Formats: sequence, C-alpha cells, structure tokens
Amino acid sequence: MHSPLPRLGCRSLVLISLVCLLASQGTTAGLNPPGFPPFPAGHYQPAGLGPKVAKLYITTPGSAANRGIMNGSAVVSVSIDAEGKATDYLVIGYTDQVFGPALLDEAKTLTYQPAKLNGVPVPARYDLGYVFAPNLTRVEVNVQDAARLRSDKNHPTPLAYSAAAEKNLDHPLELTNAALPRLPDGFQSADKKEIKVFITFYIDEKGRVRAPNVESAASPELIPRAIEAMLLWSFKPPLVNGQPALVFTGRSLRFVPRDTPAEIK
Repeated sequence: MHSPLPRLGCRSLVLISLVCLLASQGTTAGLNPPGFPPFPAGHYQPAGLGPKVAKLYITTPGSAANRGIMNGSAVVSVSIDAEGKATDYLVIGYTDQVFGPALLDEAKTLTYQPAKLNGVPVPARYDLGYVFAPNLTRVEVNVQDAARLRSDKNHPTPLAYSAAAEKNLDHPLELTNAALPRLPDGFQSADKKEIKVFITFYIDEKGRVRAPNVESAASPELIPRAIEAMLLWSFKPPLVNGQPALVFTGRSLRFVPRDTPAEIK
C-alpha cells in the first residue's frame, strides 16, 4: 500500500501551476523539457495490446455508411495499470463522431500488457489508433501510430474532434485541486537533489485529469506514485471559443519526503 498522498491547499496551487507549463499539439515526441530526458532506448518497453491480439476487425458503423462516409479514423487512449488491466478509456480523436464510440466499444473488449521500465511493470498510457476502410463484409482495423492520427496537420482527413493545445485555450488553465506524491521508503537521488518526474496527461471537458503517463523518471518506483497523485488534480473546465474542450499537456511533478504533513497549506 502506498502512503497517503499529501494534498495541497488552494493557496499553493498557483505556485504549482507555474512550475512547468507546456503545451502540445497532441504528440509527446519532443515534449520533455530540459532536465527530463526520455527513457533510454532498450530500458523502456511501452504498454501495448495483449500478446493474443494479433489482428483486429471492426464493422463499419452503419450511420457513417448511410451518410456516404466510407473511410475514417479514431484514437482511444487506454490507461493500463502495472498488472496489464485497463483502468480508463478516453476518446481523444476522430474524423467523424461515429468512429470514436465504435473504437471505444472495441477497446473495452481487448486485453493489454503493461509498460516496463528496467524490466519492472509500470502503469502507462496506450494510444490505440484505427483506420476504418470499406470491405465486403468487414472492416480491417490496423493499429496506427496514434501521434499521426491526433494531428490535423499530419492527417489526410481533418479531425472533427481532437485535443486542443494549451496555448489555444481561451484562458490559462486554473487548478482547483492538486497533490504531490510521497517518496518511497529509503528512496533518494544519487546527488540528493529534489526528485521530479515529467508527466503528460489529458484534461477532459469537465476539468478532470485523464490518462496520465510518466515520460521521464529516475526509477520505476516513482511512476505509480506520480500517476496516483496526478489523478487527484483537477482544473476548471478548459474552454476554446467559449466551449468546453479536451486538452493535452504536461507538467513536472515534485516528490516530497515521507514525513511531509498530509495537508500543505
């Protein structure tokens, strides 16, 4: 069992929100700020589909075909725990509104395998992207590079729905709740510096943090604690042109000593 997470009082939230504000167009590539290197090649194995999921098929939504829409794509972000169990699903992009729910329903039937850092299973996000194409009796669904499908710029068909960049919001993000994780027993950095991780996540239209993923950490021990803390964060609903919007962004997250009071005012 993890120790309770220290939660922050409202007066501290502004300071936390200014630590590391980063925006993204929907890809984590190159997102890490200075001081947060990506995991070394060969040391990190991303989360993915279960070993028995070789090829996927999804029937074309009839409502799309009836409107003459024969091709499209969608992306669902799946949160996977250290045991390979899916804990959350979030539609993060689609070319037509019928493709998102179709992929979401399929994603909930699949099995997954966790990410591993230095051979240790850790919780992570897996972005499942599909391209729908016409077939006589079924539509073959290929797992695609989700980063390509999340960007209007790189996609041949404009996305009807996708995550906004933080810089394009009507107003800066405003925290309503936050938490910092405690360090594991006996854990300290080699140089005794402050220990931080870098984590990316979505903020949904209600201001809830969804699908957090640690992009840089010194040890696999830190990852589940960072994700647990990040899921306690919440924001005022983000707006684009006055309408609630899905946002993809990142923050650095500082660990505190185990003896830190549960409430930091």
